[in-house]
Amino acid sequence: MLLRRGGDSILHESFPAPRRGAAQTLRACLNSLRMHSSTRVALAVGAFLVLQECVLRAVFPLPEVLNFDRAQYSHIGFTPDESALPALGHSSFTWASDPDGFSFVHELNLYGFRDAEWSRRKPEGATRIAFFGDSFVEGFSAAVEDTIPSAFAAVAMQAGEAVDVLNLGVGGGDLPATARLLRDALPLFQPDRVVLILFANDILPTRFDPAWLRDPLTPEVAHAWRPRLLHLLDRVRSGRPLPRRWTQPPFEFLPSVPDPRNPWSNGRTAGRLQAFVEPDIARAIRDGRFNPMLVDALPWFRKHLVRPIRIDAHITALTAHVRAAGATLHIAYIPTKNQISDRYLVAQERFSPPDSVASQLGGEFQLHARLLDEACRRAAVPFIDLTPPLRAREPRDGPLYWDYDDHMRAAGYRFTAAALYEWLASDGG
Repeated sequence: MLLRRGGDSILHESFPAPRRGAAQTLRACLNSLRMHSSTRVALAVGAFLVLQECVLRAVFPLPEVLNFDRAQYSHIGFTPDESALPALGHSSFTWASDPDGFSFVHELNLYGFRDAEWSRRKPEGATRIAFFGDSFVEGFSAAVEDTIPSAFAAVAMQAGEAVDVLNLGVGGGDLPATARLLRDALPLFQPDRVVLILFANDILPTRFDPAWLRDPLTPEVAHAWRPRLLHLLDRVRSGRPLPRRWTQPPFEFLPSVPDPRNPWSNGRTAGRLQAFVEPDIARAIRDGRFNPMLVDALPWFRKHLVRPIRIDAHITALTAHVRAAGATLHIAYIPTKNQISDRYLVAQERFSPPDSVASQLGGEFQLHARLLDEACRRAAVPFIDLTPPLRAREPRDGPLYWDYDDHMRAAGYRFTAAALYEWLASDGG
């Protein structure tokens, strides 16, 4: 109100409470702004962390089992320095044969195998079948859809069967490496059936070593809720590569000169081989475009295939191990191309020692399949020798193998897969 004192008028501040309320309101507004600002910062940080996690998971996928990788089961170094590739997840490599006119790229999954991505959990209602073996299982010299496991899955699905097929083939592998892979892979993926395919050079006069099946892998499982950045930092600290979402550019499985894995890098060896290897094939070997091991393959197989072997201990131990894992074991034998036809000798004359070019169709060269059959019978393991069906098929649909490379063409792999399916569906089951 307006009061008069001594002729003066003054504004009497008789309502201090409203001023105090305004100050409090102002302070509340400022606090609210600060809170909203903190909330916005927190939300922004949270959004950034979520976005970062999504990007890292998209760019750097991890397998369910962090310490299981194909590189642990291959005795062939992929580079001169074997430590350069401690893991092969989402890697790729080329396998080529210039004399045959082909080059195939093997794209590998997160575990380093030539297959689609795997889950440890089996699909509901499906029979999981795991194929083990060497380059014939992996499918060297063919497209991925023509490999034995892929073609087997296609045949089974056409027959209306629900199957989940795993390709655990390792090119260049041998029986000890396969045993170690069986030891570690079975508890991880728990297949219902195991198909072990043995090529003619897998059965060596090597005694079974129980150590092959001892000390199984202790799986390091990736935790779904652990930040991907921590996983990646762990891998960097341990020297393991970071698998990208995309497949890495291919490297040469067959090394070119100069490389200690290529015998043509050694002058003395090259001089010996050049005495009977024709120039175009020698050039392909030097360029990493033809398998240098094939140069001495014919004489080696002539000695190897007639040599008695003792395989019972291997079969007995592997059978017990597979059965203990809750699966059934099936064993198949794949012959060399020279065990099914002499037609391939024409090409092999161009890169083999002259005195080694002779037929290997005789019964003495089929000894290993017979010994395998006997050992499997004693262990009550289903066994199939694929030599007779391949011999019968060769004149009609051949060539089933490549002329120069020692692996099968697509037709050979597909026929083998169909024969294995028919066998497993009947006697092999």
